[in-house]
Amino acid sequence: MRTSDRALFVALVFSAGMCVAFGGRAPVEARAGDRVPASWCVQFAVSPDGASAWVPGSDRRSVRKVDLADGTITASRRFHGTVSAVEISPNGSLLAVAVTGRDRVILTDPVELGPGTEIPVGRKPRLLEFGAEGTDLCVLCTRDEEIDLIDVRKQRLVQIIPLPSLPSSFAHYQSRAAVTLPKTGELVILTHPRHDMATSVSLSPVPDWVAAGGLTHPRRSGHEAHRSERTSEGGEGRRGGEERRRMRDPVPTPVLVVLSRESDVVSVLDGSTLEVLTISSLPSPLLATVGCGESPWAFVLHSRGRKISVLSVDPSHPGFGKVAYTVTLREACEALQVTPQGICWALGVTRRTMVAIDPAKPMNTPCRTIRIHEAPRRPGR
Repeated sequence: MRTSDRALFVALVFSAGMCVAFGGRAPVEARAGDRVPASWCVQFAVSPDGASAWVPGSDRRSVRKVDLADGTITASRRFHGTVSAVEISPNGSLLAVAVTGRDRVILTDPVELGPGTEIPVGRKPRLLEFGAEGTDLCVLCTRDEEIDLIDVRKQRLVQIIPLPSLPSSFAHYQSRAAVTLPKTGELVILTHPRHDMATSVSLSPVPDWVAAGGLTHPRRSGHEAHRSERTSEGGEGRRGGEERRRMRDPVPTPVLVVLSRESDVVSVLDGSTLEVLTISSLPSPLLATVGCGESPWAFVLHSRGRKISVLSVDPSHPGFGKVAYTVTLREACEALQVTPQGICWALGVTRRTMVAIDPAKPMNTPCRTIRIHEAPRRPGR
């Protein structure tokens, strides 16, 4: 066996063993390019009021609506294919479900989870994100070099956005979308809603995951210990006057949190200039999410899904870019979601439990744990 073949074999065995150890199923469709176990669903949805969540079932083919007050399942539906992502529109009126195998996105009613509309998309859709107005839906296809754009009103695919290489994650912020391309080591920025390529940055170490949040803070200079290189239009010359103006007046500035799994690096970037503001190190960072609005916290899932670290991503905070505290989980988790109220929910790999982390209550264990369960049947039924 050649050295390269032996390395690939070891990597695949390790990935399968890791997923079995977590209590989930082994990744039946794992490939060398997968950045997380293929059996994981890295996205579930939380309602705008933070009261309900839509999570994939342990059978991998269903979605359940869960009351976050007590874990009761209030609605469920089985789909044809493996559920890979779930997202809800900004106003909470429409639920989007991605399934692999058949490679479809289903738009359905979030209350009853009815039949809905099926829309064919590219291979292996794994992340969904509605635009700010809720009129379009982006679908990240991790086995095609593309992002598919669905018109929500027309409920059909209206645009295929080509990418330089296979994507691993993306995040909308303000009038832009950031996409990570691990094979080329790039962070690509697209305009929204047209999704033309605005610029790209080569990052070292290789970016695997990006999350975005909007904060208000004064401009700060880049971090010299990390390298980024702008590789397309939008160079330094256009920023002089704008940058001086931002240094005088605090303005809403988006923050990007970028993970490099192989190098154990968490970088915080200025979403406007793509400068690296600070870096930190966490073992095997898998996923991240950033609080919305004025919440200055990022949540990073790492250590094979067994820990979540909370970091300040507000440059005006004394502990900017540093780990404020780390939560140890009894069960490994596979997905994170932050509510508009700033609470981070994590879904266990068995998909039978969820835990909550409240930055206002720092502790090394979750502030809440709920067991997902069916509502008790009424007598006579």
